Amino acid sequence: YIDDLGVSEKFQRRGIATRLLEQLYIIGVERGCEEVWVATEPDNEPAIKFYDSLNLAARKVIVFEDNLSSKV
Repeated sequence: YIDDLGVSEKFQRRGIATRLLEQLYIIGVERGCEEVWVATEPDNEPAIKFYDSLNLAARKVIVFEDNLSSKV
């Protein structure tokens, strides 16, 4: 799971995120990982377009959350 992948707007569209993922894939394979997944918000069009350009398969998930301050 790759969390919070981001590139500053000033440096976007230069292949930085692609190269980061390529290196993470190499590290993952070296450590025995067999798959990778990333997540983004449904309205994050730049991220969706980026992941789509890498031919990553999209799937729907359900996320459950709670506010911990209400538990204490």
